[in-house]
Amino acid sequence: MIKVVEGNLLNMFEAGEFEAIAHGCNCIGVMGAGIAYQIKHRFPVAFYEYMKRYGSSGLNLGDSQMVIYNENKQVIFNLMTQYFTHHNNGIPPFDIIAYQTALETMVSQLNLYFDEDKYKVIRVGIPRIGSGLAGGDVIGIEEVTRLVFENDERIELSIVDYKG
Repeated sequence: MIKVVEGNLLNMFEAGEFEAIAHGCNCIGVMGAGIAYQIKHRFPVAFYEYMKRYGSSGLNLGDSQMVIYNENKQVIFNLMTQYFTHHNNGIPPFDIIAYQTALETMVSQLNLYFDEDKYKVIRVGIPRIGSGLAGGDVIGIEEVTRLVFENDERIELSIVDYKG
């Protein structure tokens, strides 16, 4: 199930409204803008694990990095959806294929991590990944998101439109 809601994704996560959140990242070890920057400061473990992986095996387009946030089993996903941070010769950094690959891996990780007996439904919140600073095609992003999540009966995906 996919729904669109208004709110503050990070506040909603802290309030326990989601078992998991995900956001788009670049592959060069920088969380310097957008929601990635906010996550870096509000949930430093997500940035720590991101940098740890960057320094050891590197970050690749399409990677999905699951970071355990707290003892309540909540998780944050760093999704490598763009290589660089800025437009290059007018081309936006967002990579739709990397986005789809990362989402598909995330779905697998979620279904493995959350025990089916305890979690009949896995509540996941995401911003409109790739639709802002990364410059992705909004319609294409919506199509890929629907394609990945529409047949997973356990995941309840909330696309959170920011409302402060």
